Amino acid sequence: MKIGFMINSVNLIDNAKALIESSDNEFYVMAINEVYEAVKDVLPNVHYVEVFRFEKFPFYDKVCAAAKAEELKVDVWMDIDSLFLREVDISEECLVSAVDQPNIGVKEKDEFWSILYKYFSIDPDYTVDTVISKEEVLPYFNMGFVGNFKHFNKLMAEMTYFLKKKTFDKFFDDYKYKVFLHQAIFSCLVEKHYDWDFLDDEVNHPMHLDNDISNKRSIRYDTYFNSEKNDLLPEYDLSIDWVYE
Repeated sequence: MKIGFMINSVNLIDNAKALIESSDNEFYVMAINEVYEAVKDVLPNVHYVEVFRFEKFPFYDKVCAAAKAEELKVDVWMDIDSLFLREVDISEECLVSAVDQPNIGVKEKDEFWSILYKYFSIDPDYTVDTVISKEEVLPYFNMGFVGNFKHFNKLMAEMTYFLKKKTFDKFFDDYKYKVFLHQAIFSCLVEKHYDWDFLDDEVNHPMHLDNDISNKRSIRYDTYFNSEKNDLLPEYDLSIDWVYE
């Protein structure tokens, strides 16, 4: 299985090494801008991604990196703050997990989601349950681990269009919209183009929100190890200082 992920800071080299060591899969590392020179000789399969950083959208680099990984025909896109605890097998379907908590997700359409649904000509008539808080929201998916999604270049194009048109600027006073806009648009593309299925519950578990990882196959840990002991791969510093904060 070919797996792609992004590194956008030299402070995340240990996180990248730990992810790669945690699995026998083939990894492709998307290195953003100047980070490429710092990591090209210390990580395997490093690919340069040039990104213009939109002032009001901190995760544009992640979208561009995923688009580059798509060109390399990866099977899975995942976040760098992840580890495999056991091997994961995926089917040929588009595989996603619901978001951990609602954040900008809603049970009934509001102005933000109405704009997206109209643009993409979709109108979902069902809800999904968030992974941790168990709340109903219209289809809204996490980009921390995605299988067989072949529209990341489309996602980048749509993100670029919306940001240049300033379609959602009025929502950005609420920081959550800056952080999660990419996942909202990603969710619309999943809904529009795929007969998708859920990832196994054992995959992409948010350890920072629920540290019971018994029987899990892969985790995301976010800032969990900033304050907790790393017993999983203690030779690596898994603390996170997100460059967006």
